[in-house]
Amino acid sequence: MPKRKWDGMIDRIKKSMTHACTQRKRPMDTSIWSRLPRDIQQELITLLPIPTLCRFRSLSKDWHAAILQQQSRKQWYISLGNSGKLQISPDGISWKVLFTLPLPKGSMSTCSAGLVLAFCLATENFVVLNPMLQSRQELLPRLDEYVIFTAIQSVPCSSETLSYIVVAVTSMTVGDLRMHLYDSRAAAWLSAVSFPVPDRANGELFCCATDDGLNNCMLLQDDHLYFFTISPGNVTTLKSFNVWNPKATLQTVATWTSLPLGFERQPSYEDAACFARSGYGCARKDMSLIFCGGDSSFWCGKILLGMMDPSDDLSDRGSRRFGFVYLDEESRSWQAMTSLSLGSVFSPEIFKKSPCTFMLAAGNNNSTEVTLLFHYKWGCVLDLASGTWRANYWYPEAKAYAFLPFYPSFQKF
Repeated sequence: MPKRKWDGMIDRIKKSMTHACTQRKRPMDTSIWSRLPRDIQQELITLLPIPTLCRFRSLSKDWHAAILQQQSRKQWYISLGNSGKLQISPDGISWKVLFTLPLPKGSMSTCSAGLVLAFCLATENFVVLNPMLQSRQELLPRLDEYVIFTAIQSVPCSSETLSYIVVAVTSMTVGDLRMHLYDSRAAAWLSAVSFPVPDRANGELFCCATDDGLNNCMLLQDDHLYFFTISPGNVTTLKSFNVWNPKATLQTVATWTSLPLGFERQPSYEDAACFARSGYGCARKDMSLIFCGGDSSFWCGKILLGMMDPSDDLSDRGSRRFGFVYLDEESRSWQAMTSLSLGSVFSPEIFKKSPCTFMLAAGNNNSTEVTLLFHYKWGCVLDLASGTWRANYWYPEAKAYAFLPFYPSFQKF
């Protein structure tokens, strides 16, 4: 086989990259990099960690172009605390402040393309950002309504820039919800339509989870918005509609009065109605709707429901259970998946620091890993493919608004 002109350059590139990381006073010889074929460049880039790629984007135009074309190879994790600092971690243990520009303090959601949506309930402003590129965009005008749910989803686009949609659900009056749709291709909020439910004549109520816009009782997946309602007799219903045509596409996905794994003690309709009448307009249900991605597990492509078992015994928090059920589309019913006690995952010292009154779960389209955040402070990671848990997260600030799986991207938007 004839010798290629770039044979032997890989070792020189590795030494040059190592030298650039340890000896910053002396610039790296970027001319070697520019002479390498594109496939060799991409192979070398896969050896670099994400923070290093962020720094190397400024080395030269060739480095910048090659890194922008790099696809995410590994799942990371992001968190947003009450200080407005966005942090990133490869394992959920070692955290680094990645995004230095000011962000709203509030709920946060991610999409598979590596974009982050941050929303502040107090100021009612939405900010979309790519942490890898240190770029941000505020969505205007601001919504002058009470927001109870936010989500972002990337959309296919022929151009080199990334396109996305943002869905926001607001509460105008008690029990009246509206869905707002923002499209980055039009750079505007395109529509604001009323929800096609509930049936108030029969006492049907919407369900929400927690305050601060952290409503995990809703899920945006493949242009469809999923949400819960509850009716007299403790009948809970999962419904969905296409965000582009809500009224014409409304459908009932599943209906139940109890759940597997012994999680029947969800709030009764009477308790939920009392919470709704207190001024929130929605029933309270501490459950998280999530989507499991990846391509190598039975759970891939399924809708999951994560929840905690209500407990009246505050003296034994370690015995309190949390777990998941999955939606069987054929039977339209929830099937048992897995459950664990808090004491089997976390040390007793953690329970002394936090009462753990609720749980927020999150997943994404690229992985079978699910992140769990308990009481805004501590959490763990569940790998659905292997069935293993990792208790590895404790947020040092007073409050963490999100602990989420994240696939970095260097694509512009």
